[in-house]
Amino acid sequence: MPLPVIIDTNFLLLPAQFGIDIFTQAEEAMDRRTEFIVLDSVAEEVKRKASKATGSKEKRLLRVTIELMKRCKEVEVDDNIAELPVDDQVVEYAKKVNGVIATNDKELRRKARKHEIPLLILRGRKRIVVEGLID
Repeated sequence: MPLPVIIDTNFLLLPAQFGIDIFTQAEEAMDRRTEFIVLDSVAEEVKRKASKATGSKEKRLLRVTIELMKRCKEVEVDDNIAELPVDDQVVEYAKKVNGVIATNDKELRRKARKHEIPLLILRGRKRIVVEGLID
């Protein structure tokens, strides 16, 4: 069974920002098959940012991000967590499915560590590494 990897918005931006393949590097870092998941609230956040983007660089970045989301399974969050902030939805979903959170967001990383959820993070702008223990 593949390991669920819940991807946060800023992690989806990494390929366009730094020219890295987040999917291949994530699987290599964890040394197992993974299922990349984007919560519907994260997808909506990206689409909202794309519709408000003004500069050509920002528009290109978000266009690439939307394309990358197509490689992920989009999951609708349960009603009981739908009203929470997006970061909290990511944490709660990761706890529910015993998954890994892929993010570079400082606050989300702190919340994940508090709940002992493993993380995939970018190191040195070129390498994705695992932080924490994966069951």
